[in-house]
Amino acid sequence: MDAAPRNLALLFALVIAASPGQQASAPGAPDRNREAAREYFSPSDGPASSRLVAQQCIPVFTTPASAIDAHRSLFVHDRSTLDAADFTLLRTLRQIAGQVAAVSPGITATWIFRQFWDTQATAAEGVTTGPHCDDQGGLVNGFPMACHPGAAEEARGTDAEIGSRMQQYRPIALVNRLDLAREGWQDCGEYRIIYGKYQGLVPGTGGKADIDIIFEAVLPNPKPGCRDGCMPVARFWKSLSTIPDPVVRGKLLGEFFYSGLPGFRPVVHVDHYSASGLYSRLGSSRGGQIRTNYYFMKEFRTAIDCGSTPCQYRTLPMAVQGNPFPPLWNEDTANGTGVWGARAKRFQTDVLAQKSLLGSGNLMEINYSVRLEDDAADSDNDHIYAWDIGFYNSFKAAHGSASGFRVGLPTGALTAEQMVRRAASQSCNGCHSPRVNVNGNTGIGPVMLPSGQTTQLWPDALEAFTHVEANITSPPQLAEAVFGDGRGHRLSPALLDVFLLNRQQFLLKQLNAPDCVCQNKFGFLNDKLALKARTIQDFERRTFASRFEALAGKIRTNASMPEADSRRQELEREAAELRAVFEAEVRKKLMKAGVMMPVFDPTDLRPQPLRLDAARLSGGDRRREEELRVEEVLNLLRNQTPWRSVTGSFRVH
Repeated sequence: MDAAPRNLALLFALVIAASPGQQASAPGAPDRNREAAREYFSPSDGPASSRLVAQQCIPVFTTPASAIDAHRSLFVHDRSTLDAADFTLLRTLRQIAGQVAAVSPGITATWIFRQFWDTQATAAEGVTTGPHCDDQGGLVNGFPMACHPGAAEEARGTDAEIGSRMQQYRPIALVNRLDLAREGWQDCGEYRIIYGKYQGLVPGTGGKADIDIIFEAVLPNPKPGCRDGCMPVARFWKSLSTIPDPVVRGKLLGEFFYSGLPGFRPVVHVDHYSASGLYSRLGSSRGGQIRTNYYFMKEFRTAIDCGSTPCQYRTLPMAVQGNPFPPLWNEDTANGTGVWGARAKRFQTDVLAQKSLLGSGNLMEINYSVRLEDDAADSDNDHIYAWDIGFYNSFKAAHGSASGFRVGLPTGALTAEQMVRRAASQSCNGCHSPRVNVNGNTGIGPVMLPSGQTTQLWPDALEAFTHVEANITSPPQLAEAVFGDGRGHRLSPALLDVFLLNRQQFLLKQLNAPDCVCQNKFGFLNDKLALKARTIQDFERRTFASRFEALAGKIRTNASMPEADSRRQELEREAAELRAVFEAEVRKKLMKAGVMMPVFDPTDLRPQPLRLDAARLSGGDRRREEELRVEEVLNLLRNQTPWRSVTGSFRVH
């Protein structure tokens, strides 16, 4: 890394690490600094102890809705941009392999691809020693997991054949999900690359279904808990709308995903798809996931296990977040003595406690939280096991009782059936096949769309149960502006008419909110030092108050300046410099007072391994080792704080 970005990174972020003299806990073990790191920065309004001093905030120049082109700044799906840089699956897997090689030599892009798809085969038919679909009796999370021989074929063949197969997956979309930042801005949201392998016609027409692989990376916030830490990312995506040349946009996106913005890691990093994220080093960034859609929706996490030597890299099958095992909706299951009885009873109790969320009159606010231990091993459009277990069908099949779950579900004017369909809309199954699973009969009941219109239907997917088509077409929206030749990948009505509008509104809200300097909670210090540090920080806030107010006055006076005006650009630079000077002055005064603030480099690319017990407990049985590794990583996820986004939603799609 050259000097300029590194210096910017050091100035841009204060410490997310142990206090002086402490060492971070061993990966895979309980992290004693994890909770302190989560409390490092306060939310934008500050903790009660800091509200005695006015927060340093600067108004921003207003970004109008017309300045955000959804097809440039939210969901990039035109071929001219996607072909302007190397977003290939091979490059993505090579980058991950290069990061893993530092602790697990010999891992290649071909190896990762083969092991990833081999999880769909049985152990007897598999071609690797990694986890397989019939491990633990064919269960993940205690629920049945389907094998998929067709998908497992992707893992077979020589390295040359695998290399050729990888080239059949082309990038079909780059996606901005700033709205999925964790509540409290503990991270900066998810940034996705969707790969599609076009195979012909859709199911039911005699052709093969397309295969999708989605890399859903969570980007760490260099200032966890502070919205300001993520604003460079928001401004980057906004800037793409102002660039008419798709080649330039493609190159900038290539840098964002594979090199990183100044002060940030690249999006494509092995830790960003892992179970543990970057808790030990960068504070409280959760990990993302990798998902596939080929008849079945499946979810995976990356893991580097250094519990034995040499370290082992795996892409592990996980339960699918937000997709509860459908029989848990069945009241007969909850009232029975079967293996899922107690889980179903607890799950139904959880649902009843969240009726107000499911019963919202705003479509984008319909949601509810599902415990990871209740999530299914995979999500299927029709049937996974020997009987139909769709949410609604499973609920409908139960006999019910006069005082049971069925009676307790109705909310306001909404029927029990409509409430279940609303829950189904939050799953992969419901969102990808709403005509079958959500919109029958009276649908989900009346709700308001982001446009202000009302509907009773969950917005529709494309014919093939997807939201972006793997085939190349000429979508009308790409012909309306400068998108090269106008060729790209068709989007679903749900994206075009509902979701992208909502995400645009969210992005605008962040861009138009005042820029507020982060307030450090100093949660990693003892009480005496923390009080001393907060006193110093508050003193500097008073000292800088007049400078912040003077600059705020200038911006308010010139609020109507167009974006291209040089004076506006000068004031924006002045605001960024003032924030940086304030943070540097606080750090200097803290050091002078003996409060040491170890500085970290948020662009450090070293991967964070786990130290799992799988190898030690397996007794040399390789298959048992893989089973234990999956279960240990699932336990890591189960023990994490329940996920909720900055929008208040529990949805992960």
